[in-house]
Amino acid sequence: MGRVVKILGGEGGFFPQDYKLDATCVSGALAVRSTATNSGGEVVNASTTDFSRAVGLYAEAVTYTAAPTSDNLLAMPRPTGLEGVVRIISHPLAILEFRVAGSATSGAGLATTAPANILTNTTADTTKLIVTAAEVGTVSFAGGLIKGRTGANRFQTRRISAHSNSTSTSVTVAFLNTIAANDTFTRVPWSKATLNLQLTTDLTEANGIIVAGTGGRVVVYDVLIGVGEAVPPSDQVLVQVLMGDHLMSSIS
Repeated sequence: MGRVVKILGGEGGFFPQDYKLDATCVSGALAVRSTATNSGGEVVNASTTDFSRAVGLYAEAVTYTAAPTSDNLLAMPRPTGLEGVVRIISHPLAILEFRVAGSATSGAGLATTAPANILTNTTADTTKLIVTAAEVGTVSFAGGLIKGRTGANRFQTRRISAHSNSTSTSVTVAFLNTIAANDTFTRVPWSKATLNLQLTTDLTEANGIIVAGTGGRVVVYDVLIGVGEAVPPSDQVLVQVLMGDHLMSSIS
């Protein structure tokens, strides 16, 4: 699920606030301002590709009801039948961290088939620039990052600069060593220069097989590829972002 890792430039708390809810929500999902005037809620679930007027991450799972039977807002966990209120960690400079899934479904591992996150190079390249793998598919990650997963270039990270459908992906700054056949690499559609993110359908993780530069507006703070790197390689990836259009302080 999504979580707040810190407040940019701050050492204080995470500033949770209670908002009136418009629909059932899950912990760690993204909430945005409700624009409807004919509903009882102040926040609604975001869409997978639109985070306009983001509020923050739900800090709890709450089942919405239009017929509440309790007003005990201090009870934790929230009692069944509580009036439609949810606690949200809401701060315009909150850095939100999402696990990267290899599909639109949260919990999915990194993709190994087109459009793949994990690539196996099929042709040695002495220019140290080209990873040849049909499983790149037709989804361009140009602008994102690629990291050596096995082989002589393991742990090295480069920004992807070109994509050739179902053939290869390329970098501009060469890897240190020849890219050998059967070397593997991990690629993702984000870098600190990208400004977009797509979420999984439950809004708790990042969809890692999107075209780079598509999705909701964010500012990428960091991309962590191979978290807890070990032997064998770690295939856990995390992306950390700030909302590019926050309800309390738009930076779009």
